[in-house]
Amino acid sequence: MLTLFLRSTQHRRMAFASAVAASALLMSACAGGEVGSEPDAESPINAAIEVVIDVAAEPITGVGPRMETPIELEVPDGAQSLSVEFRCEGSEGFLVEYGDPMIDGLGSFFGDCNTESSFTWPIRPNIRPALFVLVDTEAEWTMVPTFSAVPFVSDPAVEADCAGYVEVISAYHNADSGYSFYDAVTADEWAERVETAGLLLTALIDSAESELVESFQSILEGVSASGVEAGQALMRAADDMRDVQRACDRNHTPMYIQAEFGG
Repeated sequence: MLTLFLRSTQHRRMAFASAVAASALLMSACAGGEVGSEPDAESPINAAIEVVIDVAAEPITGVGPRMETPIELEVPDGAQSLSVEFRCEGSEGFLVEYGDPMIDGLGSFFGDCNTESSFTWPIRPNIRPALFVLVDTEAEWTMVPTFSAVPFVSDPAVEADCAGYVEVISAYHNADSGYSFYDAVTADEWAERVETAGLLLTALIDSAESELVESFQSILEGVSASGVEAGQALMRAADDMRDVQRACDRNHTPMYIQAEFGG
């Protein structure tokens, strides 16, 4: 089974902004706030929208992972973002990365196979233009990369909430791993750590300004429910935590874990 949830988050960083929202924001800026007004042809934003770059190569297909031999891309002049449509079969999940997420501060594209989905990355001069694919050995996959002159725009509210979530997820992770894997935390100490993490999460819920607040609330309900066994806090809210991770990745403000044990 391909495990994607919290992959490598002890060692690397991991808001939600869709391409449609980014385009709408740019178009609104071009309109100058007046309905029906003519956009300024000299505006850099207008220039980005008017330059049509729709370089979608023929679908790229493959079988198995491409982590050691990534797909190298040629970035056209004027491109400011890269979108990828991806679909796979024969694997429980997939992971697609552009460049080096840890070094470049980019999010990772992950999900379940047999469902076509898409992801958008910003184009920057320092990022290696290569796509890395992680699936099961026998999994067949297809991707279509498309470059655009429209820049990717992160949501600052999601960025702030993802940053605040780091302390929360780290507290839960350290409680669970310290008890379950390192024998460094007793059951009573685990309970105290989870309670402290809950207070941090409550404070984050009170200050959150993005749609992530709903996931935060669900996480709190899950880990606060009766019957949670020592070392199992993360498992009680795994789906909601995965949703937060995905939203932070899509916003390219990836979360990470400050591991207390095993570093």
